[in-house]
Amino acid sequence: MAVAYSPGGQIVSGSGDGRLIVWAPSGGAAWAGSALDGHSDAVTAVTYSPDGRLIASGSHDQTMRLWRLSERGHDVVRFLHTAGVTSIAYSRDGSRVVSGLEDGSLCVWQAPLATDAPPTTVPLWTLLGHSGPVCSVACSPDGATFVSGSKDTTLRLWSASDGAQLRTLQGHTQSV
Repeated sequence: MAVAYSPGGQIVSGSGDGRLIVWAPSGGAAWAGSALDGHSDAVTAVTYSPDGRLIASGSHDQTMRLWRLSERGHDVVRFLHTAGVTSIAYSRDGSRVVSGLEDGSLCVWQAPLATDAPPTTVPLWTLLGHSGPVCSVACSPDGATFVSGSKDTTLRLWSASDGAQLRTLQGHTQSV
């Protein structure tokens, strides 16, 4: 249901069974424990941190998980949401993760494993504005804004520094 490339060329896939698998480009499992179990429902979003050290996954089980893989196994931090997670994006510097939800909201989180800081599982901001589920999220190349697309047919631009809604873009006639 979701796939992503790491900056180093590994692939992570998330499926309807709630499992993630990390693959080498040649087709073999890249990590000794290759299957990452933890979600209790379908994985709907996956992405790597910009430095490739972390994997973020989102699920219909209303959680986002950050996975740090190592030779000794993996660490995971679980972020609880109020609705299923539909999309995830890292900020360009890897310090924040934004998650789009089925209820039309977005959550912006500090990425604790990026700096080995203690986990903080309370969102920095919850962003409201869409009237339908969020389908997609992305971070601008300069890191200043996030953009979200929704079943309400709009795109919304959000400030990455304070979560303020900056603009609504309209023009689509179906989900974005």
